[in-house]
Amino acid sequence: MSKLLPAKVLAVEVADAPRKRDRERTLHQLNLALIRVQRRGEKVTLKAVADEAKVSPPLINNRYPDFAEQVRTIMGKTIRQQRTRRQTCWSRSGRRTASCGNWWPPIGGNQGWRP
Repeated sequence: MSKLLPAKVLAVEVADAPRKRDRERTLHQLNLALIRVQRRGEKVTLKAVADEAKVSPPLINNRYPDFAEQVRTIMGKTIRQQRTRRQTCWSRSGRRTASCGNWWPPIGGNQGWRP
């Protein structure tokens, strides 16, 4: 009769266990990841920071919105800047055009649609 050694089984379970949740530690890891991405000279994006910190980009957006806005500020794409740029473009042209940024539906994509 063979016996399983509990120590070996436990070691496998511990290795496969997910990371313990700790918001402060994760935020610290995100800040360190942002610094590493900047020092390497890579393009700073939410995805690059998330990959460096080994988390998903939606986690940053959903759980750490202040940090996500900090990254967007570094990128030069804060929500306010995007909104202002789009409104300025629309007010100049008098209508929504493709040159004002991505929006739906795309120009020429839906022939029956009129603004």
